[in-house]
Amino acid sequence: MNRLQSYVLNRFALLNKAIDANQLADIIKGNNSDFELGFRVLKVNIISDVQLAVELLKRLPTYLLDFDSDNSEMIRRESFLFTKSIFEINLNQQYLMTFGSLSQNNDAKVFLKRIGLNYKLDQLYIDIASFYESSNCTYEDVFLKAVAIKKFNYRNGMVGRFSGEIVDNSIAAELIGNYSKDLLKATFAIKTDGCRFDLQIFPNGAFKILTNDCEQRDILEKIIPNLLK
Repeated sequence: MNRLQSYVLNRFALLNKAIDANQLADIIKGNNSDFELGFRVLKVNIISDVQLAVELLKRLPTYLLDFDSDNSEMIRRESFLFTKSIFEINLNQQYLMTFGSLSQNNDAKVFLKRIGLNYKLDQLYIDIASFYESSNCTYEDVFLKAVAIKKFNYRNGMVGRFSGEIVDNSIAAELIGNYSKDLLKATFAIKTDGCRFDLQIFPNGAFKILTNDCEQRDILEKIIPNLLK
């Protein structure tokens, strides 16, 4: 079965360089009040001395109109919406990665801000052309499968948004080179160390992995260094 997972990467650095993953985990768990900050930490998994994963539950109050049949009137009742998100922090490679969409990514940012953690966070711009170039030197096979281009120019007679599948990979390098600043997304088929997967990249730091025979964790370890370049 094909498994699709979305991620968002940000550049992240603690201002206190002496803090390791164990100490950071203690700080996060120490702010685990029962939704006092709008969140509850469900789990903190220390992956290594420089990397940890956090499972977070967000509670958002909302209000519903209910009908009170006894008094024949509408009553405003408070309810709550809950969403779960998972994010990882790597202190060595200096990134924050969210499992999911930009919405979950924003939840992680808000949580870290509310617990008073001193850090620097910047949006990661993924240079698709640089990724393609470095991937050709890193992986066994890299094929461009599809692209979306913001300002595609056809013989100076047509300019506009274009999306298409690549049927001849001999044009891949030229296409990416010519439109490196106008790529909205690109999808690659990659083979490395016997593992095959599709990788879709967006310039805003988001990416998706589709695979049916590899662990997502193994793939992440292979691609993140190239995404951060």
